[in-house]
Amino acid sequence: MRTRQDEFPPRDAAKYYVHDLSKLLEMAALQSAFDQEAVQKPFFRTNWAVVKDWTEQSRYQARSEQDAKEIFAAIDNPANGVLQWLKRNW
Repeated sequence: MRTRQDEFPPRDAAKYYVHDLSKLLEMAALQSAFDQEAVQKPFFRTNWAVVKDWTEQSRYQARSEQDAKEIFAAIDNPANGVLQWLKRNW
């Protein structure tokens, strides 16, 4: 779902307040773009697999330094990062 800065939230807005990236992908109507990117770029698909299970609870779990570096790289990679893909598509 795409909203403009001054729009009121929809009545069912509570369903959008989740940290389930797969659900958010679907709600934002990005599933088709995601599928295409995942087929064309295996490294993007790998990066998505690293970050897709993150939840608001997982931020409190102890992680190794290596795990933290992997998550950061999967999000921030300039060519195949999840954040860069989101910026281009949403």
